[in-house]
Amino acid sequence: MVDLIKYKAQASRLIIGIIFFLGSVYLETKNFLLFHTLMELFCVFISFAMAAVALNTYRLSSEQFGSFLGLAYFFVGFFLLLHTITIPALGVIPNSSVNMSIHFWLASRYMEGISILAACRLLQNEKIYKTRIIKYLYPLITGVLLTAIGYWNILPISYLEGYGFTDFKVLSDGVILILFGISFFLFIKEKKSIDRK
Repeated sequence: MVDLIKYKAQASRLIIGIIFFLGSVYLETKNFLLFHTLMELFCVFISFAMAAVALNTYRLSSEQFGSFLGLAYFFVGFFLLLHTITIPALGVIPNSSVNMSIHFWLASRYMEGISILAACRLLQNEKIYKTRIIKYLYPLITGVLLTAIGYWNILPISYLEGYGFTDFKVLSDGVILILFGISFFLFIKEKKSIDRK
């Protein structure tokens, strides 16, 4: 009887997953802007949820890995939200541009990649990080990036109308992939220390 209940629960999850996937593919073909916006907002929600869990459980946790990463994701989600609402076709922010939206996306990805790499380093030596890093350094970096993207507009152009993505954007994507790759290998290497905790 218990096996039948587990089987039904797994089958239900699989069916919901298939429906969600097919609905996403259909929506993506019919209205890409809506699809993209919903997917980005879903990622923002997950980022903020991670931050909320980390904020409410860091005093209960003996390790800093989850707390550090969870709180860092607040800032990742913040930049991802800015990326989403500055998409010019949405019309949410007047005078926004494709470049501004891409720069916010790059800021969120760089911050995510560096944060995951730092969290993996934290697994190797928990004494090197304190919550103060997130309290002071992340807001400072966020302020500098907001000013650089939204006010000074000093970052290199990422998108040219009629040309597409520039070398800066393509190179940045490569650097971000390298950050994630290094983080992945460090995480696998340090996985045993997570299992012990």
